[in-house]
Amino acid sequence: MTIIQKSEQKAILNGAVEVAEFKGAVRSDELNTLQEGDVFTIPAGFRVLEAPVGNSGRKAQFIVVDVNGEAKNFYPSSLTKNLGIVDDNARPIGKRATTKGEVCDWFKKQTGVNQAMRAMEGCTLKIAKMTPYQTRVFGSTTDTQNSNFMTVEWVGEARPKEIEG
Repeated sequence: MTIIQKSEQKAILNGAVEVAEFKGAVRSDELNTLQEGDVFTIPAGFRVLEAPVGNSGRKAQFIVVDVNGEAKNFYPSSLTKNLGIVDDNARPIGKRATTKGEVCDWFKKQTGVNQAMRAMEGCTLKIAKMTPYQTRVFGSTTDTQNSNFMTVEWVGEARPKEIEG
């Protein structure tokens, strides 16, 4: 059993379920375990898993990737993250933070998460940079948090397959 299969099995034992395809998005920083410098390949034939986000009633969808022999969850919605930056009092400063890099730019132009992820099977990605910005906690008008925004680049020759539309 591969490290990815073991991690998928553990996730299912902890309440995740396998779903047919990606639908919807949850961008939650506490879920993201990827770090600056991480390199991973989107596995061919990946399984889409969906797990509850704490007691919020929301669910997050992800795949498991191998980062140097360590299984990590990859949330495709993290490639399109875009939030308002706030001051220490949670007031908007009129600027937005967004994900960057070739991968994020390509992903944002796609019409569906599921098709885009399937097109990326076999492609290798690198988290080139993590930039923290102060944003509001989801659902709050007064609480702030530091949110990391990724810059993601392609590694090697493999690029997404052409998406038929």
